[in-house]
Amino acid sequence: MVNRCICSKISFAEIKEIADQNEYKSVKDLRDAGVCSIHCRICEPYVEKVLETGNVVFDPFQSTNK
Repeated sequence: MVNRCICSKISFAEIKEIADQNEYKSVKDLRDAGVCSIHCRICEPYVEKVLETGNVVFDPFQSTNK
């Protein structure tokens, strides 16, 4: 299961909490604030889903485009 931004060493649950507290609405907002998706950006589609759905754990074998 995928549940974190590896490069920034932060869980999607923590990212969601920070986004909610600061009213961040996009991955760019989070990146600009230095929260996540800064280096390799592999987590970017997952973080988009966190912001869209509130889910914080994903099956890497299922498409994030659902």
